[in-house]
Amino acid sequence: MLLNPMVINTVKQGLLAAVVIGFTTLVSVGARSAEDSSDTPFISFADRFHPIVSRRGMVVSQERLASEIGAQILGAGGNAVDAAVATGFALAVTLPQAGNLGGGGFMLVHLADEQRTIAIDYRETAPLAATVDMFLGPNGEADPKKSRYGYHSAGIPGT
Repeated sequence: MLLNPMVINTVKQGLLAAVVIGFTTLVSVGARSAEDSSDTPFISFADRFHPIVSRRGMVVSQERLASEIGAQILGAGGNAVDAAVATGFALAVTLPQAGNLGGGGFMLVHLADEQRTIAIDYRETAPLAATVDMFLGPNGEADPKKSRYGYHSAGIPGT
């Protein structure tokens, strides 16, 4: 069976191109610029850190939709606490692992009219039936699974 000379030439050209591209890639991967050094970070902080400042208000969370809901509250005349609560409720739906309605936390609230800042501690607490050894395994050592999974790991929502 004879092969068409055009097919042979096309295959040769394809193989040649693959070899050239492969060699070029290997050479470029191994190359380093003169300014590179072993103590240069792969991703510098300055490349990632771009602060954004606002004088009118800002809502930030791990999830875009939750942040937009908080921003809508600000836009409708709500204050920062209103926006934070709305964002928290939205996160309970859109990103439940960030926390939920039964969770707890801390909040700093600046009261501009009074020129003071207050701290609110609404951390969850242990249930009344909690004991000092309820998260220990049979060997008396801490068992991380007991404190992270199941109904014993739940706290009582703070107020």
